[in-house]
Amino acid sequence: MSNHSTQYPNGLLDKSTLKSFFAITENADGSLTWQPGHERIPDNWYRRPLGEQNAYSSLSYALDLVKMAATVPEAVSVGGNTGTVNSFTGVDLGDITGGAYRTTDLLDPNKAVCFIYQLTLAVVPDLLRSQALGSLLAGALQLLNNEINPLIDPSCAKIGNYNDTFLSQFPGAALKKP
Repeated sequence: MSNHSTQYPNGLLDKSTLKSFFAITENADGSLTWQPGHERIPDNWYRRPLGEQNAYSSLSYALDLVKMAATVPEAVSVGGNTGTVNSFTGVDLGDITGGAYRTTDLLDPNKAVCFIYQLTLAVVPDLLRSQALGSLLAGALQLLNNEINPLIDPSCAKIGNYNDTFLSQFPGAALKKP
């Protein structure tokens, strides 16, 4: 979300830029007020420059995710509410992935990338059974296999047994099976 300019080629995310994105105004007393519907791209906004040195790779994403997890661990907690206020219940990734990954594995950038990739490969085939999404996701799965698979560490743990029964404890996650 940082603003990339000649002056700040690596980006600068200041208070006014962040407030603009989320329609926040600052009152005279320093308190903040949200203005629903006024979210916007800030004035003088510059996108990330093109080029290899500015590429946001899956490794960059994983490193940012690890930094965020270290700073605000609750932001990356895996789980959900069980139907009442303040009823967050955590889920161990080992229960979902047949033991291939544990929640603590996400702190390692390489394992985090592997997990996201392997989870995608485990879940997409189930979604392909849906007639509405089938052809679209088939193309995405082919792209994953042909273009991205060669870039992924071959030693990544495979998710052989994706288990979605844990979702039954979360009322908001009711999934309609294809």
